[in-house]
Amino acid sequence: MEFDFLYARNNGEIKEYLRGDEPYRKRPETDFYIPYEPTEIISVVKEVFACEKNINGSVDIFLYTIYEIIEDSAMETYLVFDYLWMIKYARGRGWINVEKYETRIEAIERKLIKYIKIYEANLKEKIVFPNGWEQVDAWDDIVTRCDDRMKKSLNIL
Repeated sequence: MEFDFLYARNNGEIKEYLRGDEPYRKRPETDFYIPYEPTEIISVVKEVFACEKNINGSVDIFLYTIYEIIEDSAMETYLVFDYLWMIKYARGRGWINVEKYETRIEAIERKLIKYIKIYEANLKEKIVFPNGWEQVDAWDDIVTRCDDRMKKSLNIL
């Protein structure tokens, strides 16, 4: 579906959409696919921001949902880390404009740091997503990809 976010929004399935549960899982446009994440995160981020142009509040719902799911489990904490990292990456590339959402993004990052600390032991174990994708090194991935400010907050500098 071109606009899965709108479909998920109308059906109250935003959480399922963000986790990549079927039928919402996004896959790279290639003939050869190796599952490396629960869904193609960049496609989700771009789609949400594209939907904002047509339906006001789409980004707000997206940010609210990732803020809320951080505390659900180590899996959701890692997933939100992935989304936050991709938002920052897409912003840096000029693919999305997050200026009016900076305060919310900072709040997500603060809460994320708190829950990364809470779930540290779980993040060092294998995480299995509902669609079967496994992340064996979530903690190492977080340490590698987080910026210096986040590393300092996590005491891993």
